[in-house]
Amino acid sequence: MLGYGAGDIGFNLYWTGLSVYLLFYYTDVLGIEPLTAGLIFSISIFWDAITDPLMGYIATRTRTRWGRFRPYILLGAPFMGISFVMMFAAPIIFPSALVLSSAAAHVLFRTLFTIVSIPYSSLSAVLTTDSRARNKLAGFRMLGAIVGGLLAIVLMPILAAELGGENVKLGWAWVSVIFAVIATLLIGLVFITSQEDTNLYDPEQRLPLADSLKFITANRALWFVCAAMIVTTVSQSVAGKSIVYIIKYNFDAESQTGAILGLQTLGAAISLPFWIWLANRTSKRFTWALGACGLGVWELLLYLFTPSGVTLLGASLFVVGFLFGAAIVMFWSMIPDTVEYGQWRSGIRDEGMAFSMATFSQKAGVGIGVGLLGVFLQKIGYVADVEQTRQSLEGLRQASFLLPSLCGFMTATIIVCHPLGRDTHAEILTSIAAQREAAPR
Repeated sequence: MLGYGAGDIGFNLYWTGLSVYLLFYYTDVLGIEPLTAGLIFSISIFWDAITDPLMGYIATRTRTRWGRFRPYILLGAPFMGISFVMMFAAPIIFPSALVLSSAAAHVLFRTLFTIVSIPYSSLSAVLTTDSRARNKLAGFRMLGAIVGGLLAIVLMPILAAELGGENVKLGWAWVSVIFAVIATLLIGLVFITSQEDTNLYDPEQRLPLADSLKFITANRALWFVCAAMIVTTVSQSVAGKSIVYIIKYNFDAESQTGAILGLQTLGAAISLPFWIWLANRTSKRFTWALGACGLGVWELLLYLFTPSGVTLLGASLFVVGFLFGAAIVMFWSMIPDTVEYGQWRSGIRDEGMAFSMATFSQKAGVGIGVGLLGVFLQKIGYVADVEQTRQSLEGLRQASFLLPSLCGFMTATIIVCHPLGRDTHAEILTSIAAQREAAPR
């Protein structure tokens, strides 16, 4: 569990750096127009729609002495690190093709991220089938994710300023190099500390594409979880990025951005034991729905009574992080359970396809969110590094608080309809075991 969780520190040094700061880097450091910057993110959605299921298909059919998923984690991590560096270095290397080099480097990173992250996520389904143990495993993973996210949020702008001096672009490039080295080493720990349970699948079985499609189409539980995560991630993507602009232009506290956003991440970290405890006492479905409803109410209050200073804003974001913790733990705990649900409904087990859908739902949410924010910034008349109009400031406030409130209530509505209740997964495991025993040998 410790080794698996350490891997997500590395993944979230990348993912948080991309999801929180890359749009800001495009608009305020490179000077790319918001609409164009949002388009770069949106293009990645269409690419992910191809590569994510393709990687899930390939990973499930991989056969090595190290298992299905672990080889991709070990061999892909260094190349993913190089591609992360290129996202920040390419505009420096090719200044005459700023937009094109930024877009190409972005797509390259997303491709390498897919190759490594889908096998990493899929691995959790073949480490254990115990639903409560999966709660703990998801907790360790999310603790790692939060640590990585916290480091990225706090350190990226500080290190970029320190290492770059007057050359801000160079500072961000150096930060990406440091993060890539650390992340590659941490992700390597996953390979060293994990072992796949090959008893859960037939090592010699070769699933045809039709079986994978049958597994996906029959898996209603997976569709509900992914839909809830898309809505959640759109909300957090828009809110997380627009808050960066609010801190800069509403409060004139750009130097405190990392510390303020770090409080939200700290709130999520502190919340993990509570949400795991609540899920074990009630159900994963109830826990996620409760957190989403709480988030909807709290974000609405923040919109109606917006904090007047950075201290109150930081405290408010701490509560946001605490409530959001329910979603991030329950999502990664519920996805492995949907593997058995799909197996029970279709007779086919396909971890790779389940987790490719899960990963794509996250990335789609981020891509949609950034694309929407890019269009929204253009619509409200945002211009970088000038005093903002009343219209643009109000628009940023709506993006930061009102949209997340609506999405919180929408997420709760979706997840309440999820078919896996408290005892359903245990009953499904019993049914699968009985079917396996009854099958001819």
